[in-house]
Amino acid sequence: MRALLVVNPAATTTSARRRDVLIHALASEVKLEAVTTEYRGHARDLARLAAGSDDIDLVVALGGDGTVNEVVNGLLHNGPDPDR
Repeated sequence: MRALLVVNPAATTTSARRRDVLIHALASEVKLEAVTTEYRGHARDLARLAAGSDDIDLVVALGGDGTVNEVVNGLLHNGPDPDR
């Protein structure tokens, strides 16, 4: 299983230590790619690409409400797909 971890480094709800612990834990269970967001809307763009990819099975958001909102909007860009 391959997973994408979308990390917002500017989120006040997380820290570098928490990020590193989460990356270590997830990487022990799945093939993990961790990407740090660089601009507003980047999490949405990353999630949209992941939703369209056959390589990514799981998307995890690490950040606050805004990060989660962007990731969900990216995943649902083409509408919900109950079969996926």
